[in-house]
Amino acid sequence: MGGAAALSIVAGFIGLRWSVSIYGFQTTETFSILGMSIISILLFKGITAFGLLNEKDWAILFAQIDGFAGVLICVISMLLPLYIPEYKFEFRIEILFLFSYLQKMNQIKKDWSAIT
Repeated sequence: MGGAAALSIVAGFIGLRWSVSIYGFQTTETFSILGMSIISILLFKGITAFGLLNEKDWAILFAQIDGFAGVLICVISMLLPLYIPEYKFEFRIEILFLFSYLQKMNQIKKDWSAIT
């Protein structure tokens, strides 16, 4: 995901229209507020994945932050149609995976601290 974020930035600089989306938010404007927010989320996910793969001591904390932020963003994208009539309600299936991801990160937190 971090690599996709980097490609999106490069594509934006050379003038290509590149679609980026996550948790129900989507844009083709790389340097808009929404585009930069999505790219920031993807970069954070890439950093978190790097930390988990290399068993860094900060990885679980980053994973928990990533999971909580993901749940919050999913909830916002599902509640947005209540305030903006152009949007229609969509249940984001990602939220189910995010809850199981958070549960797993909480389970391995103690073991992870003992290893690092």
